[in-house]
Amino acid sequence: MKDTAKKSYSSSKVFLRRLLSGICNFLIPKQALMNTGKILLAGLIGGIVAFMLGFITFAFLLEDFLLANAGSAEGVERKEMLMIPVILGYLSWGL
Repeated sequence: MKDTAKKSYSSSKVFLRRLLSGICNFLIPKQALMNTGKILLAGLIGGIVAFMLGFITFAFLLEDFLLANAGSAEGVERKEMLMIPVILGYLSWGL
């Protein structure tokens, strides 16, 4: 009795696995998954490169210019920079 129950469970498990695999392959072909992964990786790398170039540009090259031309708004800068929106912005720019 145990063997038939185990066999029935095993065959239903295999059936569900094949069914889900078939549905996923129909809706999202493997070629599309590979392309999506490449696009996301390229977006991540592009976001990192854009962040680094922006940091070099604004923190090193334009630092003196930006401090000299701050305008009449004094004392309104933040103590700490909000990094999460900056990182999300650069990652979206990379995509």
